[in-house]
Amino acid sequence: MKFCIIISDPTAYAPERLAEEIKKSGHELAVVHWSDITLNTESRQIYFGLSKGGSLNDFDFIIPRSGRYTKDLGEKKILKDYTFLLKLIAQYEPFAKYSLLNAEYYRNLSGTDKLTQQFIFALRNLPGIETSFNGEFSQFLTDEYPFVAKTIQGSKGEGVERIENKEQRDIFIGQNRNNLNFFIKQKYYQIDSDYRILVLGDKVLGGIRRFSEKNQWKTNFSAGGSVEKYEIGNDLKEIALKTAKLMNLDYVGIDFLKDGNNFKIIETNALAQFKGFESVNKEVNVAKEIIDFIMFKK
Repeated sequence: MKFCIIISDPTAYAPERLAEEIKKSGHELAVVHWSDITLNTESRQIYFGLSKGGSLNDFDFIIPRSGRYTKDLGEKKILKDYTFLLKLIAQYEPFAKYSLLNAEYYRNLSGTDKLTQQFIFALRNLPGIETSFNGEFSQFLTDEYPFVAKTIQGSKGEGVERIENKEQRDIFIGQNRNNLNFFIKQKYYQIDSDYRILVLGDKVLGGIRRFSEKNQWKTNFSAGGSVEKYEIGNDLKEIALKTAKLMNLDYVGIDFLKDGNNFKIIETNALAQFKGFESVNKEVNVAKEIIDFIMFKK
């Protein structure tokens, strides 16, 4: 079998682990950067590499990683976002040879932003977080502090700010009013940890509890937070499986916070990292589980 992993960061843990398990299983592998993807409507093909080095249709399985990354141009950094290509690759899948992980989700891209996710949770009576949006920042004109401001798109804790008073709010609005990002306002919860549950198909792989670094409030492992294994109760497993099914996700990391005795969904991540997870759930080989799943599903 022939696998393709599409990446933005060649040093990231997840694609390295996936590549390791694919090679260990004796399958062929190509690792392609998002910036190397090309297409042509006349040939009805999606290519990779210079001068049409190969077609994605040459592969049996495609595993995408994030298409959003920051490119350093010396004094300036720019955000590159190839998410539109991911949707296109998913749209092409029914006509192609390959199977794409999370294809149905990417075909819709209905829940990839944090605002849409929370609205879907509310419509389906899943326990989300109180969220508001206005394109002109009026949702931030409040006397209730603190609150959380987030970019609609983002990962690894990037684009997330805790606003504690009017002065911070005014600075935040001044810095962001003229950029291209849209922001949501969410209720702030006084917590020192949150939870990530990994779901694959109809199976919960396990969970971790993520703690913020000292004097920090973000719990992301990639941002310096620490993790421990978390034993998941049946109620939380049920919510996680319902959420994955609702969002049409084969593989997903679902983040929760705990408000008293109740869990609330922070967000779903279809491109969930799993370095922190594997570090404390050593009995679970996430990369192999993903590979076995997509091969069995096909």
